Amino acid sequence: MRIHSLLLAALAAWISIYATRAAAKTFNITKELEGHPNFSEFNDALTESGLARSINARRSITVCVLTNSQMKSLKATLGNGSTDIKRVAAFIRPLILLTFIDPSNPHTARSINGSQQVSSMYQAAGTAISDQGIANLTRTKKGSGLEIVTAGGSNTTITKAVRTIGFDLSIVQVSNYVAPDGVVEAEDRPVVPDGALAPAVAAKAPPPPVSTDEDSSSTDDENVDSPPSLANRLSSTAIWGALGALGCAIVIVL
Repeated sequence: MRIHSLLLAALAAWISIYATRAAAKTFNITKELEGHPNFSEFNDALTESGLARSINARRSITVCVLTNSQMKSLKATLGNGSTDIKRVAAFIRPLILLTFIDPSNPHTARSINGSQQVSSMYQAAGTAISDQGIANLTRTKKGSGLEIVTAGGSNTTITKAVRTIGFDLSIVQVSNYVAPDGVVEAEDRPVVPDGALAPAVAAKAPPPPVSTDEDSSSTDDENVDSPPSLANRLSSTAIWGALGALGCAIVIVL
């Protein structure tokens, strides 16, 4: 009977710890960037386009942020389209990688042999043709940095690790925006219907430090079906907490 009680106590403790960790793995990209005024225009674009909600609904994701000066350069390139948030968002989606990348970890660059394919939110949105939304993550010539090469050869270098939350969210600064093949015309293509799966490529390196979110999302950035929303995560956490309390009650009874 004593052994049985100890096992139940251990189970209850494990459930409680799991519930606490599940609750902690939530983030808000907008709030994380609020403490960095140099990224304010990028942050505003995430909010206005609905991309912030798509990011917050995911796990294992890397957001490559642009400085205010880089955003101004992007808008200057777009010309008359600079005021169209959809056009701006089209250039931001390739910078949102469905993979966790921590450049501050020396093992990250060393773990990449040659190049590693990673999917972006441009690919997951379903507006990319074939693999236009797939990027190649490679080491820089010096071997210590990471470069992101998109379809057509447009590339950018990760220059700084800004913030990481567990292995769920990584915010990194990059040297410039990218323009993969077809990104300008992407907004004119039919979107993926709700519930349809957009193609995605999984990163092959085992986590950590690089792990891959293989889930795909719909084109509507405001309505992401997968992975679970914050409300669903909290609901799941509540269930685990209830199970933990039940386990403790059983221990007390025994």
